[in-house]
Amino acid sequence: MRQNYLKYDWCSSSGTRDEQVARFTVMRDALRATGRPIVYSINPNSFHAITGATYNWGEVADLWRTTEDMLDIWQNGNTNSYPMGVGNVLDVTAPLAAQSGPGHWNDPDMLVVGRPGLSLAESRSHFALWALLAAPLMAGDDIRTMSADGSAILRNPRLLAVNQDQLGAGGRRVRDDGSTVVFAKPLSDGSVAVGLFNRGGSTAAVSTTAAQVGLSGGPFTLTDLWTGGTSSTAGQISASVPAHGVAVFRVSGGSPSSATTSRLRGDGSGRCVEVDNASTAAGATVLLDCHTAANQLWTTWAGGEIRVFGDKCLDAYNQGTTDPTRVITITGTTAIDGWSLAFTLPDGQTVISGWNADYSPPSGRVTARNVAHNATIAPGVSADIGFQAAHTGNTAPPSSYTLNGTACAMTVTAPK
Repeated sequence: MRQNYLKYDWCSSSGTRDEQVARFTVMRDALRATGRPIVYSINPNSFHAITGATYNWGEVADLWRTTEDMLDIWQNGNTNSYPMGVGNVLDVTAPLAAQSGPGHWNDPDMLVVGRPGLSLAESRSHFALWALLAAPLMAGDDIRTMSADGSAILRNPRLLAVNQDQLGAGGRRVRDDGSTVVFAKPLSDGSVAVGLFNRGGSTAAVSTTAAQVGLSGGPFTLTDLWTGGTSSTAGQISASVPAHGVAVFRVSGGSPSSATTSRLRGDGSGRCVEVDNASTAAGATVLLDCHTAANQLWTTWAGGEIRVFGDKCLDAYNQGTTDPTRVITITGTTAIDGWSLAFTLPDGQTVISGWNADYSPPSGRVTARNVAHNATIAPGVSADIGFQAAHTGNTAPPSSYTLNGTACAMTVTAPK
């Protein structure tokens, strides 16, 4: 019997990463020794800590699973434990786009399109997102009893063409606003497939621009990859997207923006800039020995941005301009070491003293900075600041908060 595909699953919690690499490599070499093209699939990430962003498994196999097994669940609280939901797997896999390509594919698990745990909108989104990620598309249910809706999703010729595009680029998450996310996948003809993803619980307007997804010039033609309908735009790309839905377009016209993905190596040290522990939170970089995994793959764009994980930019810490200023990753949506909180005081109120931050100016639009306190607010962690204010009658709390330039909500506790 001739074999065309072999999957090697590490179904055990035992073994270090290096032991996995050694075992998987033995099988890789044995398959190559047959002299026949056999697709080699591995799963190193079940029962183990996620390693995809810190080790390039594409050096070992043709495709590799990025997470634990996924079921027909939209989202749960698991980060890499059974069972994973569609959204959970997406969160792990999306930052790895730069290391996906012909001969080395990120595998976010087989499709659960059409299974009863997903709504129709969620099944459509699941398939569209996997197509944008350049993920292997393997139906994970019984096609003999699949619903007509599920079958139609899997047979969408426009999304299949995007997934199978010969360039093989993984779709990048170019913007993540929490409830709305924008993905962009460059295609071999110079066009870009764009996904406008609504993670929220109600219909929302999701938008981006041609420039943000990597195109310049114009005008542009938008082809709806669900309906096949076309429209024209000077650069704006937007849609009203249902809860858990994805609007998907092929954007053609203009010219692809110049971009180069590589490691950033210091001439003197010979070491590379890396996202510490592959953290997707803002504020993490470090200089470490060079390798080829996703947390050392930086994309330089013509406009001057240097990005990692698709939507994280290299930034100067605390807007520093003097030597030595360290660099950090930042999205503008998460508090970091060097945070700056701005808020508006009602007329007649003036800050007279404060703690855990420096406050200036004392009235009107006030900015609280941690310059002197060196406090860090990690994702999901709270921090307290406080001040006393003199007033001439108005005792309302501050309003209109922005954290590092992004609007946010705060919990305000007034004195008793």
